[in-house]
Amino acid sequence: MPEVETLARKLRKAVTGKTIARVSLSGQTLRRPVPHGFAAKLRGRKIRRVLRRGKYLIIELEPRMFWLIHLGMSGRLFYHSRTFHSDKHTHAVVRFSDASSLEYRDPRRFGLLGIYEADRPERIPEIQSIGKEPLSSGFNAGCYSQVLNSVSFFRVRSKFPQPGQSDVACLYKLHRPETIGPANVFQVNTF
Repeated sequence: MPEVETLARKLRKAVTGKTIARVSLSGQTLRRPVPHGFAAKLRGRKIRRVLRRGKYLIIELEPRMFWLIHLGMSGRLFYHSRTFHSDKHTHAVVRFSDASSLEYRDPRRFGLLGIYEADRPERIPEIQSIGKEPLSSGFNAGCYSQVLNSVSFFRVRSKFPQPGQSDVACLYKLHRPETIGPANVFQVNTF
């Protein structure tokens, strides 16, 4: 999604190279509970790089660990260069050694914060189920055609085929009609 890529690019400039000094959590459950020991595992680590895969932000840390963020429907990240007052919907504040901080707010709590020990991002469970990136060099019309042909169009009486994020990264039910129908990529009439 363009908004997640835009956020990843801004984060790369703002937080790469910074060391995490403290982590504060609200204690509220998001899409699922924040992993036990999340704050302790982040503390003292340096941000090596910021990646995006589908709608996930992946922050690679040193020593090797991956911090996973999904904003859900209403989540937002705020970078603060100085002290700030948190909001009632603030669920995590990551303070860096230079006194700047990163605030995660999510009023509807559909987002996700995770921490993983893995040798590469592709080994993170949530990332393993995501299909090819539509803007990657390996994705072309033939690849998309295979995705559409693999979907059972007649299983559900629907105006549009029903591929999902496991087929193409960032392709969610909410976005399918805009991406498939008006673009005239494929039209099917099942009625």
